Amino acid sequence: MVVGAGLMIRRLVIKPVELMAKHAREVGEKGNLKSRLGFARDDEIGVMANAFDHMVESIAESRRKLLDAAHRSGMADVASEVLHNIGNAMNSANASLERLEENAAGPKLDGLQKANALLQSQSGRSAEFFAQDPRGPKLIDYFGKITGSLQQESGENRQILGRLRETIRHIQRIITQQQSNARPSEFVQELDARELIAEAIEINRDIIEAGSIEMDIRVADLPKLTLCKSKTSQVLINLIRNAVDAMKNHPGQHRLTVVAKLAEENGLAIEIGDTGVGIKETDRPSLFTQGFTTKTDGNGIGLHFCANALHSMGGRIMIHSDGPGLGTVARIWFPGVIPSDEAQSSPSQAPLSGSKRIPKTVMAV
Repeated sequence: MVVGAGLMIRRLVIKPVELMAKHAREVGEKGNLKSRLGFARDDEIGVMANAFDHMVESIAESRRKLLDAAHRSGMADVASEVLHNIGNAMNSANASLERLEENAAGPKLDGLQKANALLQSQSGRSAEFFAQDPRGPKLIDYFGKITGSLQQESGENRQILGRLRETIRHIQRIITQQQSNARPSEFVQELDARELIAEAIEINRDIIEAGSIEMDIRVADLPKLTLCKSKTSQVLINLIRNAVDAMKNHPGQHRLTVVAKLAEENGLAIEIGDTGVGIKETDRPSLFTQGFTTKTDGNGIGLHFCANALHSMGGRIMIHSDGPGLGTVARIWFPGVIPSDEAQSSPSQAPLSGSKRIPKTVMAV
């Protein structure tokens, strides 16, 4: 009975998740937007597989339209920025699927199969086995523990699926934002800073956890902000991902710090700090130049996009680092997004602990 359950789990859960993870890697790493999963299922895995297929189809169609428009208008850099942001989101989706794959193919199933084999070997003398064999009570205890463990894992899988769904929605917003660029004005709405930051962190959650990164998140009690959600989200996701990447393989403590507070001119300032590789003095003048990158696998689009997106919203981005190995702080600033009367009544958030005031020497305007 348990053997049958194990085989069913492998057929219905592990194999499909492995196929989804393999497919996601192919899309994320090789840019293959032609293949589809095509799962004919109506459970959670089937719904996610169909959503993933629709997302890849939307990306493929968007890429075709973007490249055609870019070649016609001479704005290939626009397509590059959009695809860069989609690529970041795809990497997050891939990380989520890899977590699901690890959970599905973890040691719990092996242990369950061994326990089941022991149970089957004693099927002819089960009463004697549980009454006299010391392994009997241990087996009962094991099944109790594995049940609790599998329930906990199921809850974690639901959280990962939630992050994956949010990543898909983020990609859809990127596509929608690009489609709206042809309009005379951009859509702005009232946003909650805490929710905006939480969403950006959640999309990067898997790479943050994979890097064993501590988080220090401090957001002041701010009123609603009037901003373009799509662009602001993309900027935050890019900067958080840059901070995480800067701490990869870097010795010492790994800490991501995000602080949101009131700023000059009734504005909002968000500071994203890391304890990573820092910035060389010779690299400072080129930080926001398209194509410039210090990453071995980078394309030099992220900070360039952030600077352009913030400039289009009337904001700025400033980068500060005390030097190589001493971490980096990115400060983004949106002026005039908080009404004057509410700005005076809202408490400001304390600055980064132990940090200096961010200078404007490395600044995109």
